[in-house]
Formats: sequence, structure tokens, C-alpha cells
Amino acid sequence: MSSSHGSTDDKEVVDRFKEALMRRIGEDRFRLWFGQGVDITVQHGDDQSSASEADQAAPLGSRFDAAIVLNVRGQFAADRMQSKLQRELRAAAMAAAPQPTDGSPPPMWGYRIEVRPPAVQQTLADDIVDPAPPAVAKRAARPAATASHTDRRPASRRHRRGGRSSESIATLWDHSQQQRDQKVSDRNAPAQQQDGQSHDATRRQESKPRSSRTADSTPAAAAASTDVAATTSIDEAASVADPSGNPPSANTPPAKNRSAKNHSAAANSSSAPTPATGGCTGAEFTMANFLGGPSNQLALTAARMACQSPGSATPLYFHGPSGVGKTHLAQAIAAHMRQRHRMRRVMFLSAERFTNDFIQFVGTSGLSAFRRRYREVDALIIDDIQFVGGKKATLRELLYTTEALMEQGRPVIFTANRAPSEINGLTGELVGRMASGLVCPLLPLDNAIRVPLMQRLITQRCNIQWPSEVVDEIAGMIDGDGRLVRGVVNLVDTLQRMYGRMPTMDEIRQFGGDILRSQAPPVTLSTIERAVCQVFDLDDAILRSNAQTRTVSEPRMLAMYLARQKTSSAFSEIAKHYGGRSHSTAIAASKKVTAWIESGKLIGRGPKALSAEQAVQRIEQVLRTG
Repeated sequence: MSSSHGSTDDKEVVDRFKEALMRRIGEDRFRLWFGQGVDITVQHGDDQSSASEADQAAPLGSRFDAAIVLNVRGQFAADRMQSKLQRELRAAAMAAAPQPTDGSPPPMWGYRIEVRPPAVQQTLADDIVDPAPPAVAKRAARPAATASHTDRRPASRRHRRGGRSSESIATLWDHSQQQRDQKVSDRNAPAQQQDGQSHDATRRQESKPRSSRTADSTPAAAAASTDVAATTSIDEAASVADPSGNPPSANTPPAKNRSAKNHSAAANSSSAPTPATGGCTGAEFTMANFLGGPSNQLALTAARMACQSPGSATPLYFHGPSGVGKTHLAQAIAAHMRQRHRMRRVMFLSAERFTNDFIQFVGTSGLSAFRRRYREVDALIIDDIQFVGGKKATLRELLYTTEALMEQGRPVIFTANRAPSEINGLTGELVGRMASGLVCPLLPLDNAIRVPLMQRLITQRCNIQWPSEVVDEIAGMIDGDGRLVRGVVNLVDTLQRMYGRMPTMDEIRQFGGDILRSQAPPVTLSTIERAVCQVFDLDDAILRSNAQTRTVSEPRMLAMYLARQKTSSAFSEIAKHYGGRSHSTAIAASKKVTAWIESGKLIGRGPKALSAEQAVQRIEQVLRTG
């Protein structure tokens, strides 16, 4: 008979197997296939009846002295591992075999892939059935039942899955509770024959006020329990019992209050949906408290349009630097869809979460489960989409998911720090899908937004009102990032508590000088040159060359104009930086670009051509983001 060995020698064999396999398939592939969800053990003995086909076809006989056992989560992962890594696994198993020192023939080693049942099935049953109400727990603590607690439920009920069956989670609790009460009553019946009836009546009186369900075993009580359980949504039960082990999506509604406090705690720990927002509830992100202004007017109008008619412009794409309100708008749209349009499956998540789910599903439940999860939603909102740049498999699945939702007319919303065409690593097809809807830029917050935002935060947080001149002065010193505005208000609120009065500007500068100074990278002649070359897709040193073509000369003049506007350099310094030209060249370039901005002239040629004003905005955004 084969038996598992947990000795130090087996651990060394497993380590050698991992090292040999990593050398053959590479570190990245090893981490993808065996980084999580795969347990590797050693099995000794002559019982190889369950060996894989690869083992049976091995040379020098079909029986092995030992085997490397790989326990994987799902059949899909096992099949792919067997088909893709058969040769590497066999070679690594032979390389990991210990070599005899007495001159005897080396042992024959093979490998075997086993599929273990998903642990979520047992966990689900334990989370739902094990916690007992206080009345039952009190009786179980009596001397007659002081032995260690064992699960006396039948195996069929212990391994019962919650999926999309006719019984919901609440029904499982009801039936298990009835069975538990019956077993406790039968166990204590010999010692309680005289007062059995009175004890049962007392037990029912204790349990009814503490639970919204009855513990009776009559058919009428069971029917009433089923009616109560029917109010639970099927989607909620399915999300709790997801065999892949992934948390349910953020659109799942919370469970209704169907039981006492103990049952509510158990239900919340096992079935409460995990938000896909990285811990942000989004309760403060609404359309009502979003401040609009010239810097975000287009995006705000598009968000209102999406709230009124969710499928009118899909996909909707918001882009801009950090702290301008992209996530605020996306969260507000998601909340509006859930509340006003009764969309129950609105999924809001980050691009990192989307990528992690894709990798986890590939290793466990397969792509079909992943596609059901993300293509059967009412709306899909992905934040920070620039994270998926360069991830080919994730980009391909994101493209197909976007196309599937667009064909069904379901809203798709993305947010990013740059426009789709400016994100490195995105495929042309995905860029085209994103640009086919509505692309809305959000510029850094201007003074018209920073002042009312600061006044609102002061009203909410500070006990002492600020003088209006202090508000105006600080708002003018802060860069266009809403998070910096919040940080300054928090700082002044702390200083008010420390001094017991409104601090002076000198005191604010003393403690918050690093916040009040611009957080954007310093702007120099070199940074402007790099930003212009990046926007117009030019070589780094071409602006300093003697090239006079339109694709080079016009961006060069634009760089001279911005150098004069953004730095304190003189015209002579600017002209000398760009190829050693005369100061009159820089003066003429500044005047020409001013006229181009007023007339809306295009700069450059081909697909990279931009209007002068749009080019200036793009370059300024690159300068702010570094």
C-alpha cells in the first residue's frame, strides 16, 4: 500500500523536484503554474494503480518505487498541466529521485496529478450549520454532553453545495437546526423523561424570540421556513457557494435579516459580498457632491448622460492625472445604476483585480467560469485600466469581454491616467474599442473648483472657520490635485486643535511647506523637450538638430513657447538649448505659437497632428505626471 511520508528526506525530494522543474520551464512559468493552488508531496510504495498515462508509458516497466504527487484544485488545471508539461514533469521527477550509495540500481520515480475537491464546499457547510444558537449551546455544555463535539450530520448534508439549488442558505440553516434540536432531545431523553414535555415547551419559548424562524419539525413549519428562504436572491446564494473560491462581485445585494444575532454574524462572515473597490465603500461618491467646472465639464456631462441612459455611450472612458475625480465619477455612476435603474449586477473593480481574477480562474475553474462572471453583468466599470498594459493574455480576454458586453448594449466604463492611444502596451483593437464610445479628459482642478472644494471640507472638518483671504491664498498655492486639498485642510484642522485658534500663514507654511509647494515634477528645458517629443512621437534629440521639416520645426517652436511660459529662462538661453540658435528665433517662435493657439492651427502631420491648444494641454499633462 502506498503511504505518505512527511520526513525530511521527502521534503528534500520535493525541493529538488521544484528546482529541476523551474530550470526546465523557467521561473515565470513555474510561478504561474505552481505558485498557488498546487500541493506537491511524495508517495512511496508499489501501488501505482492510479498512475497517470505518462507514468504507464515510462521506460523500464510500468511500476515505480515512488511518485511525485501534484494536488491541483480543478480538473481544468489538471488537464492543462498534463498536456502542456508532461515531459518536463517526468524529467523533473527522475532528477529529484535520491541516488543510492550502495551501488544498487537507481529507483524508478514517476509523477501523478490528482484533483482535490474544492475546499469551499466543506467550508460553506461548516460556516452555515456549525454555529448553534445560544439555547442549544447552553444545553450542549451540560455534563451529559461534555464530550468533544463531533459533527453528527449525514455526509450528504455535510457536503451539500449551496449553488443554484431549490433551497437557499436560510433553508439549509433551518433543516440543520431542526436536526440538531432533534438529536439533542433524543440524547437527553432518558434523563428527562419526567419533564420532557415542559422542557420542549420552554425550549420553543426561548428560541422564538431570538430568531425569525421556528425550530419545529412540523410540515407547516418547514413550509414557512421555505417561504422565508425564498426571499433570498438566487444570485446571492450562488455568489456564496462559488466553487472557484473567489469573493462575490460588488453588485450582490446584502443578505436580508432573517435570523437572530448569531445567525446574522455567521451569514455575514460567509456570504457578505466583498467590495471590488479595494476597501472603499463608495458611499461618499455621488453625482450630487461632485464639483463641476471648466476642467471637467465634458466628463461631468458624459457621466450625467450615462446615469440617465446607461447604454447611450459605451464604452465610456475617463482619463486624467491623479486626484481629478475619475474614480468619483465612476463610483457615482455605479451607485446611480444600482439605485435608479435597479441594476443588481453592476461590477466596479480595479484593473489589478481583473488581472488577478483572470490568473486565479485559469488555474482553478477555467476560462468558462471567468467569462460567466464578467460577461453576465449588467454593467462593468474598471478603474486604472493602464495597469493591464503589456499583459497579452489579460488584454485579449478584456477585449473579448468588452465586445461581448457592447453587443448586448450593456454599459462599459474605463478610467485611466492617459488617453487610450497614449497608454503603452495596449493593443490596437482594444484602443479602437475604447475610442469608439466617448473619451472624456479631466484636467487638473482649477481655482474655480479648488476654492469651493476647500470650503466644503472646512465646513465638514474644522471647528474654526477660515478667513476668506487664507482660503484664496492656499487654494492658489496648491497643485490641481483634490487629495492635496484634503491634506491641507486636515493639517490646518490639526493646527487649530494644537493652538486653540486659527493658525497664521507662517505657521501653516512651517508645518505644511512640503504640501503647499507644487507636487508636480520641476519643469526645465530638458523636461519640456522630452514631453514634446513624447506627444509628437519624435526622437529625443531631433529638436536640437538642423531639420527644417514641418513635423520637426513646428514642435520645436512649440517647445520654445512652452519654455518661455513655464520656466524663467531668457530667449537667448532657450534658443541656445535648441541647437544654438539666435534669440530672435525663440522670440519669433513664441509669437507664432500664440497666433496658432488663437486660430486653432494644426501642429505636425499625419495621425500625430494636433491643434495648438490641444497639443499644449497634452504636453502640460505629461509635465504634471512626469
